[in-house]
Amino acid sequence: MSSHEQNWWIFLDAWSSAIKNKNFDQFDVNKLITDLDLDINLVHEFINYFRDDFSFTKNIIISICMGASCRSKGNEQVFSRLEDANKSRIPERQLQVKPVLCLSECNQAPCSMNGPKLQTGDDLSWVDRIVKE
Repeated sequence: MSSHEQNWWIFLDAWSSAIKNKNFDQFDVNKLITDLDLDINLVHEFINYFRDDFSFTKNIIISICMGASCRSKGNEQVFSRLEDANKSRIPERQLQVKPVLCLSECNQAPCSMNGPKLQTGDDLSWVDRIVKE
């Protein structure tokens, strides 16, 4: 294994440990890039690719739009599924799901906010992913 490959493994080990120990905010990516002589673009591409799979913040709020358009396209069922998922979770892993009056994206209904990310349209695979976690 080349030294470059070894450096990537060192980076991946540090990155996965930061996620596992929930101290990603103390993870100094730029220092590792410099110390391990890694390509900054590749490292940031890697991190951005997986960013949605890991919540680096402790409490992500899922806001479910309950405006008329979103309700008529199934957001009441989305809300119920997420609430039901909470029943089988320990308190530390429960979702913070809240109904909101309108997210002003009626032309893309149904819509919800998963943390800072707007989820729109009929593709509800994000709900399946959250329920499985």
